Amino acid sequence: MTCPPTTIYSAYNVINAPKKLFIAENTGHYTYLEQMNSAWNWIMDYLKSQVQNAK
Repeated sequence: MTCPPTTIYSAYNVINAPKKLFIAENTGHYTYLEQMNSAWNWIMDYLKSQVQNAK
């Protein structure tokens, strides 16, 4: 979940869907607990919505 800005911005700019970019400056390849929690919460919310839509 940690990538250089040039890669992220290139990919982000071509995504044609709802999106949110979480920028954590000065972390290098380190990931703070808040970042991991945010990412996992997003993943779990997405998966739960897919299950609900499948019913």
